[in-house]
Amino acid sequence: MATNVFYAGNLYKTSGEPVVSIFNNPYTTEDDSPLFERHRYIDRIYFDSRFDYLNINYQIDVTVPFPAVSAGGSGETITTIAYHDFGYPPVAILLDTDTREVVTNGSYIHIVNFSSYRTISFLMDSTKFYVKQQYSNTLDNLPAITRRYSIIAFSTTAQTPS
Repeated sequence: MATNVFYAGNLYKTSGEPVVSIFNNPYTTEDDSPLFERHRYIDRIYFDSRFDYLNINYQIDVTVPFPAVSAGGSGETITTIAYHDFGYPPVAILLDTDTREVVTNGSYIHIVNFSSYRTISFLMDSTKFYVKQQYSNTLDNLPAITRRYSIIAFSTTAQTPS
């Protein structure tokens, strides 16, 4: 019968380091493999104190208006949408509040008659977060739209298993 295991203690087979771990044991016999080979059994681990997890350091909701653009060309704009005081470009994501999707570079946010469109990318530097809008509207006008986003920035990045 499968069970979830909670382990808190010092590892006796290795360096004796203190560990807190929650992992799945799909077998009927005791199996503590995720404690000693955590990268190999990562699919069974729910939490392990030896991994570095992302810590949310900053979160803000913003509303971004995109102006109307007349037909007949293409271009781009870069708009500052929030300020931060990290002093370095943080690890951050931009979430579309309405669709609950992560904005990736070149995400389509507006298409008109399959001939005109607007895409955005999320940018940051050591003090600001930006949205870069790129548009192409050779045949149809792009009407003004407003989108709601959440910015989530993290203070620690996850460790890459070696």
